[in-house]
Amino acid sequence: MDNLNPSEISQIIKDRINNLETSSQESNEGRLYFYRMVSREFMD
Repeated sequence: MDNLNPSEISQIIKDRINNLETSSQESNEGRLYFYRMVSREFMD
């Protein structure tokens, strides 16, 4: 594999980010999990 210069690496990363499928769905799953962990810590 050829060595890449920083600008080539940056361009590859930008291209990959631009090609990702994004979703704007809101989710509470992480918040609920965090709340349960914090609540459990204070209840014990």
